Amino acid sequence: MKLKKRNAEPENIQTVSPESAEQQPADIKTRKERKKDKIKKIVLASVAGLLAVALLTGVILIGVNDGWGKENNIMKKVSYGGPAWIANLNKDRVVATAGEHKLTNAQLQVLYALQVRDFVNLYGGYISSVGVDPTKPLSEQVYDKVTGLTWEKYFLQNALMTWMEYCAVSTKAEEADYEMPQEFTDHFEKLEETLLKSAKDAGFDSIESMLHNECGQNVRYDDYYEYLVLYYTHSLYAGQMMEKLEFADFEIEEYFEKNKDDLKKNYGVTKESGNFVDVRHILIMPEGGTKSADGKTTTYSEAEWEACRAEAQAIYDAWLAGEKTEDSFGALANEKSDDQNGNVTNGGLYENVAKGQMVKPFENWCFDSERKPGDTGLVRTDYGYHIMYFVDSEPMWYRYCLSGIKNQEMGELISAYVDQMDIDIDFSKIVLDHIELVK
Repeated sequence: MKLKKRNAEPENIQTVSPESAEQQPADIKTRKERKKDKIKKIVLASVAGLLAVALLTGVILIGVNDGWGKENNIMKKVSYGGPAWIANLNKDRVVATAGEHKLTNAQLQVLYALQVRDFVNLYGGYISSVGVDPTKPLSEQVYDKVTGLTWEKYFLQNALMTWMEYCAVSTKAEEADYEMPQEFTDHFEKLEETLLKSAKDAGFDSIESMLHNECGQNVRYDDYYEYLVLYYTHSLYAGQMMEKLEFADFEIEEYFEKNKDDLKKNYGVTKESGNFVDVRHILIMPEGGTKSADGKTTTYSEAEWEACRAEAQAIYDAWLAGEKTEDSFGALANEKSDDQNGNVTNGGLYENVAKGQMVKPFENWCFDSERKPGDTGLVRTDYGYHIMYFVDSEPMWYRYCLSGIKNQEMGELISAYVDQMDIDIDFSKIVLDHIELVK
């Protein structure tokens, strides 16, 4: 039940290594299709393991206390949090509308709680370094000394702005008769069952007891369900919009020139930073072995290594005897690879791999100066034999800039969509369940 942190910087470029990274599942796609997907990553998220799409960067981070009239702004109340029984009495009260969309206190509680929990997860034990005392109510801690905005109101305004973005994009999706992909509708059909299992596994007796613990005493399953539908509609349709955004090379160059200082400062990226590579692999690990006395390492005999090599070669030969396509390689990786404890679902694909991310033999093969798309091979590392398929290579600076310029364009589009909506927020009706930072 974790939401990604909203920020105003280019999307984080993911880098992974075969021995330690947590893979992100995605369909096996052509190079052209995947290049469109650099921004729209499908990742595992939520307590149910429901497929999610990474949020866009924050695009309308303006002070709520500056808008919608002096008589009805976020400074209307000293505090919006209170006892659970009061929040429960007001859970179904509609506090905001955006076009045809309505927001109840309980639904707002979900958005608010996710903002708070995400912030706590981000800073962890260092939360006091940003001015938050986890032992005190957020309503009693000032975020902005100039305006008097408290941390409670800071998270509340972000929750409301997040909702406005979701509504604006979802409205455009509805106007376009957008239909959610079948894989997502299938997950929603099983959501209650999956959430219940997650709740039981976490020691809760019901879905609602888990939601009460994570979000607030006024949140029910239906409230969380409505939030997820809105979230995924927004995210998936925004991803589809991003796919259609195209930029000429000179526009990417111009973006780099305008942002090169920030790229170097924030990411260490310059035009001399080298390339990212995309590669697929099928890992075959040796069997047997002898564990060390402390149980931390396993040593394999030459016979065991040879058996591993022979198995990898047989799989490689079978692929070479077939279609010899990237798709068939990906399908074979899902079936045969020992990577991720044998749970490979993304065709063995690693994207945005930089030098220093992989073990040396793997890296040396990927970054060979003669390497070109479609190259294949067999590489031995300490983890086993890797059947390799080289997908693509592109300068780091280019991918960072493409990500940044797409986020910038999407930010402007969504901001315009929000401006077009008829939005009304009645702050006097907002009642939140108090969230404890320390449990």
